[in-house]
Amino acid sequence: MNELEHLLNSLFIMASMVEARDPYTGGHLWRVSQYSRVQA
Repeated sequence: MNELEHLLNSLFIMASMVEARDPYTGGHLWRVSQYSRVQA
């Protein structure tokens, strides 16, 4: 893995931890990431 992959993996893990704490917003970060990919 290169540095960028490590960074992205770390960010994904942190986002997953945040979402696991709050079921109300669960999936929000994933939806935002998908939306940003479509807009790019």
